[in-house]
Amino acid sequence: MSDYLDRRSRARFDPVWEDRLLTAAVAEVKQGRLAAAVELLTASNDPAQRTLRCSVLSDVLEPRLEELGTPEDPHVLLLVGAARVDRAWRFRGGSYARYTSGEQFRRFHAELKNAAPLLQRAAELLPDDPSPWSELQWHGIGSRLPRPELDGIWHELRRRDPRSFNGTYGRVQAISEKWYGRPGESAAFAEELLNSAEPGHPVTAIAAAAHLEIAWRRLDDTEEPSSQVLREYFRAPSVNVLMREASDLWAQRSRPHPQDRKAHHLLGAVHYFGGDLERARFHLSHAGDSLPKNLPWSVASTFPGRYYAKVQRELEL
Repeated sequence: MSDYLDRRSRARFDPVWEDRLLTAAVAEVKQGRLAAAVELLTASNDPAQRTLRCSVLSDVLEPRLEELGTPEDPHVLLLVGAARVDRAWRFRGGSYARYTSGEQFRRFHAELKNAAPLLQRAAELLPDDPSPWSELQWHGIGSRLPRPELDGIWHELRRRDPRSFNGTYGRVQAISEKWYGRPGESAAFAEELLNSAEPGHPVTAIAAAAHLEIAWRRLDDTEEPSSQVLREYFRAPSVNVLMREASDLWAQRSRPHPQDRKAHHLLGAVHYFGGDLERARFHLSHAGDSLPKNLPWSVASTFPGRYYAKVQRELEL
């Protein structure tokens, strides 16, 4: 797939994280030196860095998975298991189940089955690491684990990193109505997240992701234009106030985090949809021209790059 989201847009599916060492390792892996991924992950001690680096490196390694051989090192186990989960989701695709073929599902579940023992063993060998649990959460969503088991994975992840950006984003997916969630659960989760979040941490932006998932679900149930649905949803007083709270909470004692740009995208989008153009401009001025593959802009358009470029022009960025 081309890096361009569409030919008329400047926006790209480029990384939206800030990690100089990760950028260098990704370049090395693409050039064929797969050991760079293992070396960087082995040297990573910060939980936020580890979960991000594991997620990004496994994605880059996935096309060359067979070259890694039979893993024994715990970091290789982790990367191979995570890469198999990435491959499984590629087999499945992003469509709803009713649009997914039987062959896609067969390959999806076969690859998830291959990933499970690798990730479980990595979790045993790396007992303090949240990364295996973050990847097991995505494995559990795809495997349709019983809800108590999925909740157990979330508990283990939070025990190792209570403010995990990647892990909390995954939890939002797990409890969305399209997977395991009950009506109202995602909205309640967003409120609980802000009530317990540490001021200055970008995990507050995951509250925006939760409400974007709710709005996306509404788009599936209506013939109204997406722009109208998103405006109505994010201009509702209860949602609008919560999104402002998320933005303000992050602004308190804010300090650099590798996921800052993704958080700016999430909050910038919901403030744009909600009509708070000053806040939207602030966040999106820090987000750059590159954008995430899914949330938030794919909610608004099947041409998210073009849509994001339009938003940038409107906000004079």
